[in-house]
Amino acid sequence: MSAEASSTFWPRARFEVRAWLDGRPLLFRAQTSLRGRRDLAVSRDTDIVIEGFPRSGNTYAVAAFELAQPRPIRIARHLHAPAQLLLAARYGVATLLVVRRVPDPVLSVVVREPYLTVARALRWYVDFHEALLTHRGAFECAAFDEVTTRYGEVIDRVNRRYGTSFRRYEGGEAAEALVRARIEDMERQDSGGVDVRETFVARPSLLRDRLKEELRPEYEAAALAGLRRAAEDLYREFVVTTTAAAQSRT
Repeated sequence: MSAEASSTFWPRARFEVRAWLDGRPLLFRAQTSLRGRRDLAVSRDTDIVIEGFPRSGNTYAVAAFELAQPRPIRIARHLHAPAQLLLAARYGVATLLVVRRVPDPVLSVVVREPYLTVARALRWYVDFHEALLTHRGAFECAAFDEVTTRYGEVIDRVNRRYGTSFRRYEGGEAAEALVRARIEDMERQDSGGVDVRETFVARPSLLRDRLKEELRPEYEAAALAGLRRAAEDLYREFVVTTTAAAQSRT
């Protein structure tokens, strides 16, 4: 195996193993311990789970939520595993699932994790949401656009559903600046350094936008038409269900 092939084979192999485990709640709990991610995994003592497919607005949702609360909150987050949400439903923990329409999350994933092909990232998006589809009534779902523009309303829905009393995030220029700073701090912690990696950081990036556009022809290939339709259908299932359920509770 060439050095170039090896550089993508092993990360891809680890990804496939993790993706398989991420759909199995009991094995998921064991692997989060082995990976040293127990602080991010749901337990019966968790206050809220905020999760979604990668690059769907998860980091913004966590940072803004934390900013709004008057005390530290135990948040299970950023494991991007269906099992995380399935366990939360089993434990009765308040859960917010953030859903973002393709192609943006899929292309962003490939920019961040270049060992993945666009086809594999799109399949991951479909698999992730399909695993949750029959359980979607157990979560409060919110579209990416809702979280980034009307997050206070989303938190209100969480409170009504679960009987919680989390503070609303009211937004505004000053609050948004604090959220952006928190997002960059989280990226520095993840990178173990002082620099913000533009292909990783969870805020708008001109570099990432350019790289995503370079991948768009691959995403629009005829061979992926079926997967694209499945991804669009799943997005609509979650968003339409969310809207109907929210209206019925008001």
